[in-house]
Amino acid sequence: MLKVAKFKKFSIVLHNKDSFEACLKDEFEDSNYHEFDTEKFESIDEGRIYISETVENSVEWIDELNTYTSDSLKKDEYKNRSNKAVLMLKFSDKIFSFIYGYGRTMLKDSTIKKNFGLRTAINLISEESIKSVNTLNISSDFIDTQRQAFGSVK
Repeated sequence: MLKVAKFKKFSIVLHNKDSFEACLKDEFEDSNYHEFDTEKFESIDEGRIYISETVENSVEWIDELNTYTSDSLKKDEYKNRSNKAVLMLKFSDKIFSFIYGYGRTMLKDSTIKKNFGLRTAINLISEESIKSVNTLNISSDFIDTQRQAFGSVK
């Protein structure tokens, strides 16, 4: 039987700050963290793993669903959990964050370099292979763009 290789998807961002704390939202700046094992990965200067405490919240929609059912749905049986973590690595004086779960909500948007992933992808793919690039910017306004790319993007 043919074994199919498994791929892991990562969300990675590059920051424009040079300290871990400066990249975190105020409520996470003083959070406990786990040291990254730099001996296992010699090229990494420093690293930290921040894991947010998971808080259970009652779901908002139970009351509405109770209006549609003949029996009763108990609020305390249905809870939301938002797990989130960020692995922050310092490499060549740059800070990168690997995002797990809802970890993006732990980071200050103003510290994230825009289009880092797009520029990386464009530089890794041969220019003959690129016909166009479609992007979607998710913010208060959705911006859907299509770009033609020629040559290397710096």
